[in-house]
Amino acid sequence: FTLRETAPLRPGDFFLRWAMNGAVPVKRARLVVDMPESFTPVIVERGLVSPRRERLEGARRFLEWSGDDQEALPREPFAPDSTELQQLVYVGGPASWSALARWYDGLARSRYVLSPEVQRSADSVIAARRARTRSDSVRAWHAWVSQDLRYLSVALGMGGYQPRTADDLLRTRAGDCKDKATFFVVLLRRAGMEAMPVLLPLNGVVERRVPSVMQFNHAIAAVRDGDRWVYTDLTADALPYGQLPDSYEGGTGLRIEANGDGTLVTFPAVSS
Repeated sequence: FTLRETAPLRPGDFFLRWAMNGAVPVKRARLVVDMPESFTPVIVERGLVSPRRERLEGARRFLEWSGDDQEALPREPFAPDSTELQQLVYVGGPASWSALARWYDGLARSRYVLSPEVQRSADSVIAARRARTRSDSVRAWHAWVSQDLRYLSVALGMGGYQPRTADDLLRTRAGDCKDKATFFVVLLRRAGMEAMPVLLPLNGVVERRVPSVMQFNHAIAAVRDGDRWVYTDLTADALPYGQLPDSYEGGTGLRIEANGDGTLVTFPAVSS
């Protein structure tokens, strides 16, 4: 198959993950990356049996990985994401996690605003639930955003990365993961609490050596509680505040700091 991306959402950002072998037998696997000669990609290789080949043709450089007649890998319950038996190739553009975080922060910063109407609704939630402490308020807003606002994702173009405004969320009573996480974060910030959005893949597995926004397909929130961070998923409406789905635990995310910088974090096995 061929994938053609003519205008990446983040300039210069791309991410390829290619498995030469896997759960079924492979007759022939081949990956070719064509790039300008002056371009320097980030390449991570794991468990390769044959080295990659490189060639120059005019002003283009070609990288090629291939392998033939590979047997299926044995299935192992509870095995890690990859083993030495699996041959994996990761290719990405030159970048840093800080640059990626600043890009996302630039998209989200205008969304950290609450109109008077949204503020009144947020205050009414606290009053209705008779919240008296900081913890009461956090849990009241968490229940409101996670349970009363339904999950709905319509990610078209930049809408796949830029959160919608709080007014849009309140008007439609629905939003996707980044919409809900951003809304929750701004509610807590208005109350003087330290809260940040966090980007992550749903399986929690990130190749840390290849910074790319394309490694992420989900967003949650982080809340400062003393000397620790509490991570919570606003789309997991059946889970209480501070508890993560099992698939995230021990995984990796990118926390977008208030100054726009980024911090790679490892989610705790228990975060409640």
